[in-house]
Amino acid sequence: MSVFLNLNFMNLYHCHILLFLFVFKTGFPQQEKGIEVSYETISSLDLDSLDEEIKSNPQKLKFIKTLKENSESMEYVLQIKSGKSTFETIKKMQIGSKVNLIARIENKQRFYVDNEVYLEQTEFSGTELLIEEKFNQQKWSLSKETKIILNKKCYKATLTEDGIHPMLIEAWYDPSLPYQHGPKGYHGLPGLILEMTQNEKLTFRAKKVEYREDIFIIKPTTGKKVSRSEHKKNVDKMAASMLELYSN
Repeated sequence: MSVFLNLNFMNLYHCHILLFLFVFKTGFPQQEKGIEVSYETISSLDLDSLDEEIKSNPQKLKFIKTLKENSESMEYVLQIKSGKSTFETIKKMQIGSKVNLIARIENKQRFYVDNEVYLEQTEFSGTELLIEEKFNQQKWSLSKETKIILNKKCYKATLTEDGIHPMLIEAWYDPSLPYQHGPKGYHGLPGLILEMTQNEKLTFRAKKVEYREDIFIIKPTTGKKVSRSEHKKNVDKMAASMLELYSN
């Protein structure tokens, strides 16, 4: 009888242990993982193809060379979780040249996207700015053209943005990674954007993709609210003044 009771006690003990483990596992679900993509930048600017007016001006030529070198020294990170994303600079070029245009423009620049809003938080001339727009599904033209990026089969898509300075965006997305986000707030494709080129000049190319639990997407809320057109005018003015300064 004592052996029988001991066996029943052990069986009951094991049942309680299994029940505790089941409740613990189901009552405390694993935290949702986010995805992080690191990008490098590549400039397609061909110094040999510059017109003779620029080539014959040492100051302008130096400015263009510096711009190319600086743009290729930038690195960025895209983080995505629960349908939200942020994209920001993680590495800037060394500040030592007479004019550091990209560092000034992209200092503290951050893009945020969710299913309701598109935000760009940036700093310009010492003032923090916030550009806010309603979320609009971008109208991409999809192609069957493919290429391999990070051992992933990616598909080509293009987008044309109208305005004072039209922008042609060429993107390569991976449908096996179902995240509709990419560099600089571009979104809406049926897969993660692993490569993106602006006006055939500057390319953002993914170097690494990894899943992480310690990703927290925070919506930017601070900064003086301005329109995109107003900010664009100010950036163009600064770029023109920098070019003039470098040419003197």
